[in-house]
Amino acid sequence: MTIEIRPLQPLDVLALDRQPNVEGQFGLYEPIKNIRHGIELQAMGPAWSAIAGDGTVLCCAGFGQVFADVQATAWAIFSRQFVESARAQAAVIRFMRARVAEGPWRRIEALCRAAWPAEGRWLERVGFSRVALLRAWGPQSEDYWLFERVS
Repeated sequence: MTIEIRPLQPLDVLALDRQPNVEGQFGLYEPIKNIRHGIELQAMGPAWSAIAGDGTVLCCAGFGQVFADVQATAWAIFSRQFVESARAQAAVIRFMRARVAEGPWRRIEALCRAAWPAEGRWLERVGFSRVALLRAWGPQSEDYWLFERVS
């Protein structure tokens, strides 16, 4: 499978065949797929999409700037196909590690749901450290883990 990583286009969010459990993925909450959500993600800060050779959108990921060039929040939305492709995951992890390393931010944080440990393992593979449990966080009052990378 060939993987192309390119700047996020708002329609990528609509084309993404999300995993059924994606709700609150890395701090995002958007139960309805719509173009507005794609536009908001694109406007938050640098963002990319991983596209398979056949044009399938595998994942969308990026950073929302909290304080310009100082602090950001990482986010990602994965498709069903992404989870099944070790090659796609490896390509995106390499790409995100490079973006984290070259980014201007002193602090990058990310959230993931405690009930889905795979989300936290993915963040650790990108280079984040788990630091705190946020109990009853977000619109569904779920437990979330706070991850960070401080340089």
